[in-house]
Amino acid sequence: MKILLPGVVSKVGCQSVMRVLTSVQPANGLTTCILSGLSHVVGDRLNTSTRRWSWLVVVLAVASAFAGELPARPTVVGSPWAWGSSVWPGLEPTARFFRVAVGSAHTLAIDTSGRVVAWGENEDGQAIVPEGLSNVVAVAGGGLHSLALKADGTVVAWGYNKFGECDIPEGLDQVVAIAGASFDSLALRADGTVVAWGGGSITQSPVPGELTDVVAIAASGTGGHSLALKADGTVVAWGANSFGETNAPVGLDHVSGIAAGGGHSLALKADGTVVAWGRDDRGQRDVPAGLSHVVAIAAGNQCSLAVKSDGTVVAWGDQEYGQTTVPVGLQGVGALAAAGTYALALTTDGRLVGWGRGLGGMTPDRFRDVVAIAGDSLALKADGTVIGWGGGSVSSVPPDLTGVVAIAVGVAQGLALKADGTVAAWGDNVWGAARVPPGLKDVVAVAAGAFHSLALKADGIVVAWGAGSPGMFGNPHYGQSTVPEDLSGVVGIAAGTYHSLALKADGTVVAWGAGSPWMFGDPHYGQSSVPEGLSNVVDVAAGGYHSLALKADGTVVAWGAGSPGTFEYPHYDQSTVPPGLSGVVAVSAGGYHNLALKADGTVVAWGAGSSDLIEPAQYGQSRVPEDLGEVLAVSAGFTSSFALLPSPPALTIQRIPSGSIVVAWPAAARDWVLQGNAALGSPGWAPVGLPLTDEGTSVSVTLESPAGARFFRLQKP
Repeated sequence: MKILLPGVVSKVGCQSVMRVLTSVQPANGLTTCILSGLSHVVGDRLNTSTRRWSWLVVVLAVASAFAGELPARPTVVGSPWAWGSSVWPGLEPTARFFRVAVGSAHTLAIDTSGRVVAWGENEDGQAIVPEGLSNVVAVAGGGLHSLALKADGTVVAWGYNKFGECDIPEGLDQVVAIAGASFDSLALRADGTVVAWGGGSITQSPVPGELTDVVAIAASGTGGHSLALKADGTVVAWGANSFGETNAPVGLDHVSGIAAGGGHSLALKADGTVVAWGRDDRGQRDVPAGLSHVVAIAAGNQCSLAVKSDGTVVAWGDQEYGQTTVPVGLQGVGALAAAGTYALALTTDGRLVGWGRGLGGMTPDRFRDVVAIAGDSLALKADGTVIGWGGGSVSSVPPDLTGVVAIAVGVAQGLALKADGTVAAWGDNVWGAARVPPGLKDVVAVAAGAFHSLALKADGIVVAWGAGSPGMFGNPHYGQSTVPEDLSGVVGIAAGTYHSLALKADGTVVAWGAGSPWMFGDPHYGQSSVPEGLSNVVDVAAGGYHSLALKADGTVVAWGAGSPGTFEYPHYDQSTVPPGLSGVVAVSAGGYHNLALKADGTVVAWGAGSSDLIEPAQYGQSRVPEDLGEVLAVSAGFTSSFALLPSPPALTIQRIPSGSIVVAWPAAARDWVLQGNAALGSPGWAPVGLPLTDEGTSVSVTLESPAGARFFRLQKP
């Protein structure tokens, strides 16, 4: 069999899943579609300057007959990096931290090198850490803004600022602690006084007069009240009081810790017990009977958590998103943070463990071994499972879903192509988008539009369902699920908001739905009007109101909204291909922007979000991070962008009977430098452990005397 054309297939609701389609010509003359995982050989990347792709077959379908059970899962591709309205800063699975805080849906942390990192929702820039920020000793998250406390006692703020919550009071210094509420910020000064600013309930109900001798503060990132712990062990509360959250129980004393939730409050007493008051509609105030030996507490929007002296976690309250389902076996926890839909635990060795739903609740361990990203809310892992984040129903992945080889996501539905050629679907099912046709099988690719779904079968036939099916008229029905009667020989599919694309084996493209030649006005912007003479296409992508085609020569053709000379919503130059763009091996279309992956591993983006402007539809999704590095694959969400990078080599650490420590890692990374540090958060990372022992598939060092080093990492030379 001869490989003819590499490309990317399996479009996922305005973006492409990271996959490679190769057309193969068997002896019988029938076209075979091979859906392959796109994996970069890490060892080759480390040891040579030559880029090499590994073609790992995960789906095999022959035109004459379906082959039955599909081959095994693809090899791990790498770790995600995201920017735009969703942020994930490419954290390595081995990342370690010593501080963590959350806002309503974003997370802030200080890693062991002292760097501040942020991830999660970013519609207002709350997850974009200011450039050059350093010497930070603490972080705090407000509703849509972030705070950082520097070692010199000053405060830095960024994110949403409509109410002045990021306008640091002039002359504010000697700060020892910070807290953020929905639209307010607080600072505790070394003299025991509290300063508040912003325009929410806390500031509107000013800091109580005569409030002094304060040793700790807390504020609700999802509500509007604040707590202050005084040196005498009593608690003062102010701000919103819709549920009695500021009515501290009479006689409450001997308090050693405080936490503020969405409408409830918690106090940790010196005897290790917990007291709660305020809102209780989800049981967040119902402290488990007999709970004792507590050393730390946290309060989410409608849930409560406690760390016991043995390092275990107890949680109670709202369970809608799994935020009170503590991972089995979790131990060694030193601190907690809880947001609206997720919770995080920081272990004593610097690991972050997250549970619940939301990108802010993702951690390096949860976001590892990823082989594909769909939209702004789903990821496919190498073991064939799917993880979701965000608040929509498509993020509620069926718990028993396994054996998945491709994913797609729309507004109302999530789709998963299984190894046996069947399709699983879930979500709100608006207009039947999640209602898979009975008996559908032999599927090799799936795609999801806003309210419609597509499946490509092994025989080159496309099946569609949902909005725009035959007989449906009016918004949002534009014929997007009415497949042309004579369409056959299809090798790739893509679904935009209200339109569909099919790539044929002869390199031509067929489109239908909104934006067809005879359709005018919103939402018709020519996205289904394929340019005349378009040929030699190896990949297609469908955006919100535009379309892309990747040609065999590595150039890109675009049409629809955002074409040259178009202005105002929804035109953001997304169909205006950058001049001279060439050498492209994969494309992905988002709601109003595009990503192109070049053969040298770099990424080019254009369309909405190309400037510093933060407004609806523009969240920086077209501003490719400068330090992104070599990329394996790309995927454009509706208002965010994802790249997949090679996973870093993993360390294994073993203490041998002599008391020495053996640290090992894959031989392909033998030129990486092992560094050690005595404490998390210390800048004292230094090379340790030479010479190396080469054991063939791995290399190791034996540290007879670790010289005080308790933590280790690999640093790329």
